[in-house]
Amino acid sequence: MVRNYSEKTKKMYSRMITVFLSWLKEENKQLTKLNYQDFLEFIKSRKAKNQSVKFINNQLRVIGFYLDNLNVNNPTTDLKLKGSKQKIPQNILSEKQLNQLYFNWKSSFIEREVLGFLVFQGLKMGEIKRLEIGDINFQKGVVFIKGSQKVNARKLSLKAHQAMNLQEFLFQLKEENKHFLFPQKQFLYLSQKLNKKLKYSFQTNSLSIRNSVICNWLKQFNLREVQYKSGHKYVSSTEKYQQVNVQDLQEAVMRFHPI
Repeated sequence: MVRNYSEKTKKMYSRMITVFLSWLKEENKQLTKLNYQDFLEFIKSRKAKNQSVKFINNQLRVIGFYLDNLNVNNPTTDLKLKGSKQKIPQNILSEKQLNQLYFNWKSSFIEREVLGFLVFQGLKMGEIKRLEIGDINFQKGVVFIKGSQKVNARKLSLKAHQAMNLQEFLFQLKEENKHFLFPQKQFLYLSQKLNKKLKYSFQTNSLSIRNSVICNWLKQFNLREVQYKSGHKYVSSTEKYQQVNVQDLQEAVMRFHPI
């Protein structure tokens, strides 16, 4: 159950198991003889403490891992509360708008290259920061994005004009920065500065751009392809972006065919 989680996550999961075991002791229930009804009672006890549906579902998932590792009966397999709301991405930009954002960028060269990885590959700022020069294969026209605890590794295609600009950018790199693509010590300032310009000049930010890229991908590729390109560990993370496209369709229908 430990897997490749951060220390903070491990501690949180450990607390969940401890709470569950304490509840079993209070209710005089045996870990090896749990049934579906027992978990309905556990859920009821969590609701009594005003815990959210999302948090309760997370507890059930963690407890399920725990029971599976012990090789005992796991009644949580098909048990999930409904009503856990996911935030639907807002302020989605079209592919045309994203391209215009990149090609019309008049600021520094380094900002434009960071922006390129946002607009064309939909990367997170942390992923861009960790990019190394060796991650870029100009011969094949791809960039390798390392995985982490939150996202999967993947290879994504570079745009032709993006690759040309990157080659020119690499040529101008200072000698002391020959490992990472972007300066590590200054990257936080760089990303904050970029987001500030995006907010005041274009009413967007790096997260909204990533959301926009994923939504646009879903119009061109199937769900599993977009999951891979996005680096999502779970397909459910990708599915929430489908709601945006459904919402767009509903708005279009209402606009041209109002009830």
